[in-house]
Amino acid sequence: SRSVGLARPTARKNIKDADARIAAATKWIAIADAADPAAPVPAAERDDFRRWATSMQRGDAQVPLDYAVADWMLEAAKAAVRSFAHDLQKARLISPTIYDVLAPHFQGDSAWGIQYSQLLGHAPSSQQARETDDPTVCLLNLASDAGLGWMFGDVGEASFWISPEALADKDFSKAWATLEGH
Repeated sequence: SRSVGLARPTARKNIKDADARIAAATKWIAIADAADPAAPVPAAERDDFRRWATSMQRGDAQVPLDYAVADWMLEAAKAAVRSFAHDLQKARLISPTIYDVLAPHFQGDSAWGIQYSQLLGHAPSSQQARETDDPTVCLLNLASDAGLGWMFGDVGEASFWISPEALADKDFSKAWATLEGH
């Protein structure tokens, strides 16, 4: 199986202070995990975190943050918006500026246009759309959706199909799935 994230052997080979960075990241994950997500972060802790996050630069970077760290911050912000969406009081804890900055990530748009999930019907495909006269039934087509944190392939779809005969027999054991990306 393939390891996701920063693997220590790779980090040690390419990053001089990899062990210290991994230890610091582990510390911040533990602090965040133990905290009430709706509670204010103490100013000193917030300052320490900012100092640590902005120290994560590649040696050749001409930008304030390493791209990976910037992506992590973006994903964390989107996760906060998603996790507070069900609770108006918690949702109000997030600055309107954050909602404005993140809006494009929650609007279903991509380089390939608006993408949407659907039940039944003729499903769009990023690779090989079925012919319009193909009798195969699309039960469910899930499109990549940054707002939900879903990514199938490279901004593609996860689709669930069934033959008309299996559907008429209500035999969903004969359904199958496809995963496609751009």
